[in-house]
Amino acid sequence: MHIKLDIKIFAFALFFLLTNQFNTYILLMLFAIMHEIGHILSGLLLGLKVQKLEILPIGFAVSFKLDTVDFNKKIFKANLLTVKKLIIAISGPLVNLIFIIFFLLLGKEKIFNIEAEMLIYINILIFLFNMIIIYPLDRRKNLKKHFIYLFR
Repeated sequence: MHIKLDIKIFAFALFFLLTNQFNTYILLMLFAIMHEIGHILSGLLLGLKVQKLEILPIGFAVSFKLDTVDFNKKIFKANLLTVKKLIIAISGPLVNLIFIIFFLLLGKEKIFNIEAEMLIYINILIFLFNMIIIYPLDRRKNLKKHFIYLFR
């Protein structure tokens, strides 16, 4: 596995430090890595190998090695690789959704002296940000098309 660190992460950290919001940035990055762990675990369970993990100023990104055998196996109306990509794509936001529900059930409790509302807010941001398909950030360009075709 190749790990790539974007040097701009230090500029972002400095900005959040100077604006007295460094704790928020740390929490954002912590839940972003939990989000990526969701992608990684589902990819590993589906038999894929992690090729690259990128540490970006606004989160993390993971890439998998694709197995050419999956291109040819048909399942439903798509190939197996498309189904695997769909499961991997959904698993990251699902992790954030689980955290949102967990922190909502806790109510007004503090966790490690952090308000539950802040933890809910950060996970909602990550969840919503990942539901929007934005080309440079989103590697699932054709996933929406495949999803609609798969379940039509």
